[in-house]
Amino acid sequence: MHCPRSAGLILAVTIALVVCPTAASAQAPDTTSAAYSAAEQDEAKAAAADTVQSFLSLIDADAFGEAYDRLRGKVPDLMARDAFIAELDSARQYIEAPASRDEPFPQFRPSMEQFDGGPFITFIVEGEYDLGTFSEFLLLRRDDDGAWHVLSYQIMPNMPVLRENEDLPAPLIDYPEL
Repeated sequence: MHCPRSAGLILAVTIALVVCPTAASAQAPDTTSAAYSAAEQDEAKAAAADTVQSFLSLIDADAFGEAYDRLRGKVPDLMARDAFIAELDSARQYIEAPASRDEPFPQFRPSMEQFDGGPFITFIVEGEYDLGTFSEFLLLRRDDDGAWHVLSYQIMPNMPVLRENEDLPAPLIDYPEL
């Protein structure tokens, strides 16, 4: 059975909500977003998109150590650089860099319980890989210096890919508990 892309995205988001607590909290409704105007949220999303593209370029080039060096927040404290590199090297057993990616889907959050500071933006990016469609999830925070930094990165196969490849781990990066 073939799932339309929108159904694949819905499935990927559902998986992320169950598997990735960080992504789940980033998707929860928030009434304090009103503290930021729609224009401010759009400006933040556009500024953070450059950080996303830069980070994904490192991942695509297998520069996993450099990508790790750009991570901020809890991940570097909980996961050693070598372990992060090993997780992504392991993922390369299953997939190479994507042939293409859709435009990132950003969601703005002024704050999150799990992290200090803010605001935050979660990006979901669907890409076409040799096995099919995968979704990448990036959580970014704007720090006091005004720059956007990646707090977490995850890549997951969408449901049709999982059904056809039972040995494929989902998610592909096994983080310690955040």
